[in-house]
Amino acid sequence: MIQYVLNDTVNDSFYNNKVRDSFVWIGQNKLSKKDVLKALNNTSHYNRNNGKWDLKFNQTALYNEKAWKKMVNKNIDTPSPDYWKNNDFSFKNRVFSKQEIDSVRKLADYSLREKVYFFTDAMYYNKDIAVFRLKEVTNQFDGGLFKDRILFMKKENGKWIVIDEGIINRY
Repeated sequence: MIQYVLNDTVNDSFYNNKVRDSFVWIGQNKLSKKDVLKALNNTSHYNRNNGKWDLKFNQTALYNEKAWKKMVNKNIDTPSPDYWKNNDFSFKNRVFSKQEIDSVRKLADYSLREKVYFFTDAMYYNKDIAVFRLKEVTNQFDGGLFKDRILFMKKENGKWIVIDEGIINRY
């Protein structure tokens, strides 16, 4: 098993969201870190003062200009491996290749009634905070339903927990 922060953050994220007892379907192609950094400026964050998702990242308590610039400089041009493998994760999973995902017929062969998850490698923000993009898609790939978000996680008591979440706006 690959030992780096994404492995722990993704494993803990799925375990915390009670996915641990089911099979997790994963898209083999990693999402681009560069796209995440661009999308982060277009995310909505939860505003505890008014109960709405109306804050931009640079308006949140987590935003720190120095940490932001450091994360951008370190990750914007850093190539990462392009693919996930089944043994990258400790939970039960099935990694689908791009060709399998593109083929609705192939997906139907798996009787896929689950969500398929796509994500990036994790990036560090402000030393102890990991950031990664998690895209959740139903098996209705042709115009299907999805959630696209950026998670900020911090390790507490040996487990990674979500401390902030950005919803990527599609406007």
